[in-house]
Amino acid sequence: MRHLTRVFDLSSEEIKVLLERALRLKENFKFGRPRRTLVGKVLALLFEKPSTRTRV
Repeated sequence: MRHLTRVFDLSSEEIKVLLERALRLKENFKFGRPRRTLVGKVLALLFEKPSTRTRV
């Protein structure tokens, strides 16, 4: 497994494949065929800077 930390680490071909896969996933979800790719997995998002559009 390869971790994606920077888009600059990808080749143009890898970016193209990633975007095509995202479009297929979006279309499948739109027509009621969601993938269960993340079932049983943990996903985290880390933001380095605070949001300028939300308040606590």
